[in-house]
Amino acid sequence: MTGAEWQRRRTLRSVLQAAPPGTVVDLGAGPGGPTLRVRVGAHGDPRARRR
Repeated sequence: MTGAEWQRRRTLRSVLQAAPPGTVVDLGAGPGGPTLRVRVGAHGDPRARRR
């Protein structure tokens, strides 16, 4: 795992722990990995899916 991917996962974990249900997190493609969309909780927007 690259340093960029490690940092990206650490940041995502921190955001998800603090985010209220329904939050949608978009991570653009970059050196750490592909584009990713994550929905937090069971009551988020069902249109938000991983691309």
